[in-house]
Amino acid sequence: MFTRILAAVAAVFVLAAMAGPAEARWIRAESPRFIVYSDGDDQVLRSYVADLEIFDDLLRFRHGMPTGGLPPRKLELYLVANSNSLRRVSPGMGDGIGGFYSASLGDIFAVAIRTRGDNNVIQHEYVHHFMLQYFPTAYPAWLVEGYAEYFDTAKVGKSQVEVGKWSEGRVLELQYLSWASWDDVLAKSFWELPAQQQQTFYGQSWVLTHYMMSDPGRYQKLLAYMKTVAAGGHPAKTLYEVLGTDSERLERTLRDYLKGGLKYTQYTRSGFPDPKIEITTLSPSADDLLLESQQLKTGVPESEADKLLALIRERAAKYPGDRLATLTLARAEFRLGDWSNGKALLDGWLTANPKDGAALQLMGTAMVDKAYKDDLEGEALRTSFLDARKFLARSHAAEPDNFRTLFYFTQTQQIERDYPNDNTMDVIDICYNLAPQVDDVRLLYGRALMRNRRWADAEVVLGPVANDPHGGGAAGVAQGLLRQIKANR
Repeated sequence: MFTRILAAVAAVFVLAAMAGPAEARWIRAESPRFIVYSDGDDQVLRSYVADLEIFDDLLRFRHGMPTGGLPPRKLELYLVANSNSLRRVSPGMGDGIGGFYSASLGDIFAVAIRTRGDNNVIQHEYVHHFMLQYFPTAYPAWLVEGYAEYFDTAKVGKSQVEVGKWSEGRVLELQYLSWASWDDVLAKSFWELPAQQQQTFYGQSWVLTHYMMSDPGRYQKLLAYMKTVAAGGHPAKTLYEVLGTDSERLERTLRDYLKGGLKYTQYTRSGFPDPKIEITTLSPSADDLLLESQQLKTGVPESEADKLLALIRERAAKYPGDRLATLTLARAEFRLGDWSNGKALLDGWLTANPKDGAALQLMGTAMVDKAYKDDLEGEALRTSFLDARKFLARSHAAEPDNFRTLFYFTQTQQIERDYPNDNTMDVIDICYNLAPQVDDVRLLYGRALMRNRRWADAEVVLGPVANDPHGGGAAGVAQGLLRQIKANR
């Protein structure tokens, strides 16, 4: 699982006071590229979603893509009132956290506290999401974060959109803290740096990216740099060569650049089309269970499992026959409680709703997970996978573009002698194009490409995971696979 925690701004101005589960009124806004849930005011939500659409168009424009283009999959975002609501999705979140982005097999979504003013935290993570969707390659860690920092300060106003404005927090860091060694910043990930050097990693990454993005000539050098590094060039040495500098001169240049004032670009908002946004009100069960349903998808700490299961059982009982309540309780039983209870719930639901894609997917994925958990082998594993495949095939027919269904379908195919055959490779390819942000999907695709000896393609797919500054265990796995590729080429 990949989760990014979003740091809160120093002062958060909450749009609405926290309401208890019985008082909230969840609404859903769907636009061409986003699905956003909120327990706040519908007009505030509409404005928020419109700004997100403009930000997406801005990224498309700056990357030479047609504005108005549609993603393979809409991103879901949950807006909540405060930290208490945030912890309903992720219990370990502290009071200083503004939200988080999660890209895992459970789901791809973000949760954020509604704030007045800037939208930096979501814009930062959306840049990562956008780049992995459309421009995935093995970027060095400093550029991954510096690029997101550059765009996250964008201001979407009523009449204009501003890009490249300075980040007050980053400027203060760079003015009053000792800078980390550029050799380390350029070549290492955030977690590889000593704690003292971590303090300015984001700020230095931001100012270097800003410097490279603010001038057409330097921007072309940045593109050449990215291409060389993606092909295996050393991240620090290559930058020095491209700029004709060294670490000491680079630092002097960037300190002078900070003092000289930072350029930013303004666009008129009229240049970006207003999106169509549809608002609907969710059933009352959303007040009690919507956020808990998302917690089940991100992973539940062992210390919280019994408490969460009891809570969901109690709340779901208030809504007999309700879809969200039934599916949330079934998921909780599969993951935390009695598997047979979950199956009984879904059997009953699917009898009445045989084409419910989400319910069919939940049944199929639960069967695959149980087969792995029970360490099934031989004919028992084959039988279980074949049964799961039937549900997944029906789910795919109902919802053709769901990456989780496709991913789990490929798991059931791994028992076949000719895995991955051409048909399975097509399925994996579609899954990858729908969810390149998910490390497990990239690892699946990379391994399948390696089995077909498509070494160069596998390197392209695995590179972003291996270089991800927040990649954790998946980054280590990807790095190991890349070493295997190098040994076999």
